Amino acid sequence: MSNIIPKTPSFVLGYWRPWKENSNLVDSYLDYLKDVSLTKYGADTVGNYIDQASKEQVQAINQLGQAIGRGINILSNQMNDVNDKLGFLNRNLDIQIEQQKLSNLLLQNIAEILRVPDSEKERQHSIELGIKFFVNAKKDSDLYADALEELLKAESLMKQDYFVLHRIGCIYLHVNNYINPEKALDYFLRAAKYASVESDSGALKLANILTNNFITVNSDINNSEKQISLLAAASYEKAAFAAYVLGQFKDAVNYQAKAFKFDPNPQNRFLLSKYQVRNSNIKEAIENLDISIDQTPLLAIAIFKEIDFFNEPEVIKLITTKNESIDNKIKQLIARFKTVESIKANEAINELTELSKKSYEIKIEDCNKFNSRYNYLFSIGSVFADGTLAFIDEIGENGLVCKDKDLEETITWYEAISACAKLGEGWRLPTKKELNYMYKNNLKNFRLENYFYWSSEEFNNSTAWGQNLNNVSIYYDKTSRFNVRAVRTF
Repeated sequence: MSNIIPKTPSFVLGYWRPWKENSNLVDSYLDYLKDVSLTKYGADTVGNYIDQASKEQVQAINQLGQAIGRGINILSNQMNDVNDKLGFLNRNLDIQIEQQKLSNLLLQNIAEILRVPDSEKERQHSIELGIKFFVNAKKDSDLYADALEELLKAESLMKQDYFVLHRIGCIYLHVNNYINPEKALDYFLRAAKYASVESDSGALKLANILTNNFITVNSDINNSEKQISLLAAASYEKAAFAAYVLGQFKDAVNYQAKAFKFDPNPQNRFLLSKYQVRNSNIKEAIENLDISIDQTPLLAIAIFKEIDFFNEPEVIKLITTKNESIDNKIKQLIARFKTVESIKANEAINELTELSKKSYEIKIEDCNKFNSRYNYLFSIGSVFADGTLAFIDEIGENGLVCKDKDLEETITWYEAISACAKLGEGWRLPTKKELNYMYKNNLKNFRLENYFYWSSEEFNNSTAWGQNLNNVSIYYDKTSRFNVRAVRTF
């Protein structure tokens, strides 16, 4: 990490105002809660970062922000258009998300969903009250005290109830009057421990309710075991964050790795990468970040919401490389469509030109659509600006274009090599294989009418291969005079 992070006190993390050295743990964490709201992201945090970091660092980050289509001042850009999609980074929303999930639970038969037997009426009553107080605390924050009291009663009656343990952890991690990261970590770890060994298929209903509000790539989950495992993933993810708050970065990595094991979605991999960066596991962090961005391109923008990321040179290097890659792909597509003579090809060029100005995640998403949308322009026999398409590979990216006519005169092999090169960049004699392919498709597309054509391949120092209209490859003296049909690849 950069030298903007002070050595003391150890608990004041880089994410939480590292310049405020006299704050205590709770103050530092409360500062964090204020600073990371995505609706008001980082005005103070980023401002101080800009003041503390070198001009070169800030300039490099802002230049990259401009390159990925997010403007020259990306560090102070609130990026309101993507805040909802990046909500998992906004810890201010965690308690609201939890309240929404519990609201859904209140619509069900809680005793049935939580599998509380009739013999445990007192525990059932405490859980129900705890949930109701927790949900209604969004209207009156004093109710968090009542929620905590009832949930602690339920815990005293059954210490292995991961549902109760997780909700108590949420209060200790997110509710201002009760913030205690050490307690939160303990509760989340115990919740994860018991949830991870849950084998009762009856827990499936609870899992469906509690995971309904999370964006996950696991849309194909169709068995109870995998769905129930998401309960453990949620507790491990919260435990990782609590460890991060406490400056226990190695533990944060370990807990997040477990969260990812139970729920291997791009968001969990992204958070694992974040903690790995903070723990100086840079190589592993970059590998995970790279994969998560490939799976969810919007996460390339999310790194600018995380000081752990944008303060790490290797992360900036990764995003730069990925952005250059998609820009080069767009340039190649534009060059490719310029070879085709059609109104549709011109439309594609205009669309790609506009696309090149947009944000990284949009470029990735829309660029991938172009081959399928315009692939019909690249079928064998399609007319290009400088010839006819003779061959195209299965994925539609590489092909062979041949001139529509032979060179005007028969010439020697040496003259043919030179004459093709003079036609422009990329033009050359076809290989034996290419020439044979053109012969096989001659009547359909290429109108090869002369008897013998030169190929680019030599038999020895004095002879070279060619092909005649009888579909026979044969070699002749290089000083012989035969026909020439030039080709180029793309």
